[in-house]
Amino acid sequence: MDLYKTYKLMKQRAKRQPGNQLASKLSDTAREIFYQNGNQKAIRQKIQTIIALEKGLPLHLKHYGQEILNAFESGNYSMDRPYAIRHRFDGNIKTGLIYTMTSPARMGETKLGATTLSIRERAKCYKSKYGYPVEVENWKEVSKPFELEEAVAQKMSEFRVCRNTSGDSIEWYCLPEDQVWKVIANTLAEKLVNQL
Repeated sequence: MDLYKTYKLMKQRAKRQPGNQLASKLSDTAREIFYQNGNQKAIRQKIQTIIALEKGLPLHLKHYGQEILNAFESGNYSMDRPYAIRHRFDGNIKTGLIYTMTSPARMGETKLGATTLSIRERAKCYKSKYGYPVEVENWKEVSKPFELEEAVAQKMSEFRVCRNTSGDSIEWYCLPEDQVWKVIANTLAEKLVNQL
C-alpha cells in the first residue's frame, strides 16, 4: 500500500469539503505520518488516531485507517514521496525563502511559495516548468520555510484558485500581493511569539 497516495486521497477529500473539520483532521493526521522520522510507535499512533476519527465518517465514505494499519503491521507498505516535494519533509532544511509572485498571465492572483533555491533561480525554474513569466514581488529568508508556507496556505485556503489547473501550479490565491504578504508577515510574527 502506498501511504503517500492514500494521504493524497484523504487530502483531496478535505479540499472538496473545506468546512468539514473531520475530513481536515483526518488529512492532517495522515500527513503527520511522514514527519515521524520512521518511528514505528509514533506512526502506529497516528494510524490509530485515523481509525478513531473515521468512526465519525458516514458509512458510504471510504475508511482508510484499518487498511493502512493492516498494511503497516504486515510491512506491506511504502512511504515514498514524489521527488519534487521530498525536500518539504526533510527535517535537515533549516532555512530557505518564503516568497510571493505575480504574473500578467494570472491577473488578480498571487502565488505563495517556499524554496531553498535563490529567488532568481526559483523564478527561472517556474517559467521553464509552466511556460509563462512571473515577477517576484517579495521574499524573505526564514527558518523552516515549508512549515511557514503550509501555515500561511491554511489561513488563505478559501482564496485558493480552484479552477482546472491541470499541468499548472496550484499555489495561487485570488488576493492582491500585499494582502498575501501581510498574512505571511502576521504568521511569521505569530510563529516567533510562540517560540518565546
